[in-house]
Amino acid sequence: MKTLLTICLTGMTFLCFAQLETLPYFDISVSGINHESSPEDLFYILGTPDTVFDPQYECGFYSVDLQDIESVMLHRYPDLDFLVVDGEVVFRDVYFNEATNHVLKTSEFKLSHETSLEELEELFPQAFEHWKTENSSVLRLQPCEFCDDEIWLHMKDDHIWRVQFWDPC
Repeated sequence: MKTLLTICLTGMTFLCFAQLETLPYFDISVSGINHESSPEDLFYILGTPDTVFDPQYECGFYSVDLQDIESVMLHRYPDLDFLVVDGEVVFRDVYFNEATNHVLKTSEFKLSHETSLEELEELFPQAFEHWKTENSSVLRLQPCEFCDDEIWLHMKDDHIWRVQFWDPC
């Protein structure tokens, strides 16, 4: 009986604290740039960014003061943001529209300005159901199984218009 109770409580705890569905961060490619790309790849594929600056994160994973990193620079392109962290490229933000025609790819699917709510519901049924009950413009996913960060999919006019890497800091 004690074992059965333990199993039931463990199952209920898991359901209460269930993780969001994941969109694996290291499987993401945005307009040909992925986590293995170099800063040189950014310039070669996307050209010169509109602006490059130090975002001066005060906390979180990209805080120079709190983490074992030396530099963080935000490279802002039209409708795209990437961080360059100690020479490694990190996706931050993409806005989808017909003019830029950006595509976010994974090994399983593609997201673009043409991605509809119906397609998102098929790809992420749990997150979609949560999104509907929340009545929010943001569908929330996780970039890894056990992390605090999230990937936000912003919706507008029944289509996805922005994918944003978000951290709780």
